[in-house]
Amino acid sequence: MATITDPGRVAALDRFRDDLASGRAFALAEQSHRSRRLGCVLQRRSWAHVHATLARMAAGSDVLAQVAAAIAPRVNLYGTDGEECAHIYSAVLVALGRGYDDVIGRSGPEGGIYRTRDYTLAERALILGWCHVMVAPMESSVPGHGWALVAVAEECGVRLPEVAR
Repeated sequence: MATITDPGRVAALDRFRDDLASGRAFALAEQSHRSRRLGCVLQRRSWAHVHATLARMAAGSDVLAQVAAAIAPRVNLYGTDGEECAHIYSAVLVALGRGYDDVIGRSGPEGGIYRTRDYTLAERALILGWCHVMVAPMESSVPGHGWALVAVAEECGVRLPEVAR
């Protein structure tokens, strides 16, 4: 990706990076979905898509598996599209607040020490990318990742999952 030089885009990218690091990007997504007009009940295909995506996400790494485990029980077959999208982002916020439980570190030489740490910016970008994949069939917006998320992921050396409708 070419270097971004436009001052407005650089400022927007900095704000997005800060929002991603603080969790505000997930909170804004949750609020946006919560404020959607009530629509139809979530279809079984959308519900199945979310769980299939969670399985693929969890297979990616221990970090992603812990976030997927936080999301899975929150998805209700009988909620509306907006409610379920909001539940997904809400569960991510809870998982980010708890921190990453470093299972590998706990099993090391000092196994009795309980370790949690904050999620890195790269991990947060990847988690947001997976959220986009999960909610794609339930959204009415343009499919894909925004330019700012793509730029941050590229900076961090993270490959975002493809969003398909």
